[in-house]
Amino acid sequence: MARLFKTNLLLFSFLLLLFSPLFAEAQKPFYVRWQSANRLYYDHEQSGKELSWDEKYRAEFGFQNLRYKDLSSTLILQTEQFFDSNVVKLDELDIGYHKDKLRVFAGTRRHGYGAGFQMDSYPTLKRGFDKFSFQEMRLNALGLAYHDDGALYSIEIGGNIHNQASLLLLSRHNILSNKLDFALDIRSMDSHWRTPIGIASAKISGNYLEDKAVFNNEFAFALIPGYGSTEANQEYYAQSEASFRIAQGNYAHIGAAYINKKFAPKTTSKLYASYSSQFSNWKLHPQIEHSTSDDDRLLQARINLDYLINPLSHVGLYYEFSTLNESSPRHTIGFALDLCHIFGSSFFLLPDKH
Repeated sequence: MARLFKTNLLLFSFLLLLFSPLFAEAQKPFYVRWQSANRLYYDHEQSGKELSWDEKYRAEFGFQNLRYKDLSSTLILQTEQFFDSNVVKLDELDIGYHKDKLRVFAGTRRHGYGAGFQMDSYPTLKRGFDKFSFQEMRLNALGLAYHDDGALYSIEIGGNIHNQASLLLLSRHNILSNKLDFALDIRSMDSHWRTPIGIASAKISGNYLEDKAVFNNEFAFALIPGYGSTEANQEYYAQSEASFRIAQGNYAHIGAAYINKKFAPKTTSKLYASYSSQFSNWKLHPQIEHSTSDDDRLLQARINLDYLINPLSHVGLYYEFSTLNESSPRHTIGFALDLCHIFGSSFFLLPDKH
């Protein structure tokens, strides 16, 4: 069975390499990506296992927004790491038909709140295989979208076997230098409470003064009504991040995140500050984080040194000093690798920024 799987994967990869240049000339949609994070850490509190090793790997490949006449499609495949193997899983599939300002589409993807923040992505694979910080689910849906002068309105009906039926309403707007998303998410069954749930959310991002100030904010409020033995309760999620350009290639970053719910960990929060300095192909990135999870407090100070191969790829080392509840410190040395190649484009490229 494993041999058949490997044979099929090699055949698919060969066909992808063979035919992708036909599409890549015009749109360059095909890409491959490899991410890995390896670390060695010393912790005096781990009696008998003071020195430990950990690693994470992920491969991703596919294409995004491939257009042919009135049709568009996206396919993203990812590997999920197990103890001694990697399994290829379908992460996202979207097939759509365009007619004037309308788009009818169907497919599957992960859906939730709290993705795309820099404070959750450094170093590579810091959050492992989690894409969203809050209320992640698998959304298999049929949708209808309407585009008009930079605005988007969409409705999706679907769900999955765990969350049952779901309805997602979304409106997106571009106002001055801001992008605003508002959504109403209704699910027949919550992932934890096994009762219906409604989630209202807003996402606001802005880029001002030609990249001198960049803001990213997301908020979500989840209402769980009383149902059966479940008492009515609420959950909250908020995350905010800002970056300021101090000089060419030099940025200061600050961020904060907060989640409150009725099951452990009931309250989690994080404060984040960092500075990034790029010189030629090199990037130096010191960071500090203070995280809480109920009564636990984690302080992490880290410094990354990355070599930038292209705007989407880097290879680098980092050192981290961390303490949990003022205990003895843990010392970590890590190696982070993130390589991405879009077919039809140069791989080695001096980046303007990362």
